[in-house]
Amino acid sequence: MSLGDFYRAFPFRSVCEVTREIHDIITAHQDRLGPALYQEIFGLLQEQMAMQKKMDGKLRQYRTDWDADMWAATADFEAKQKRREANEALR
Repeated sequence: MSLGDFYRAFPFRSVCEVTREIHDIITAHQDRLGPALYQEIFGLLQEQMAMQKKMDGKLRQYRTDWDADMWAATADFEAKQKRREANEALR
């Protein structure tokens, strides 16, 4: 899979955004999951959030503004994606 294929398959989103989405899904379907499975998944999400915070702290040790251009890159990617989709629609 090339990098272009990767970006088409997985639009650029932050890890926190995906974590929140997973949390929302399991909370909405908590009755279908049952309490044991819900608690297991919820515990894994909490562990993941702790890892994300540690990673952010480590990255800031090396470069305090490591995420400064992240959202600009996202906007640029989205603009390129829209142009690509518009060009494909013309074919």
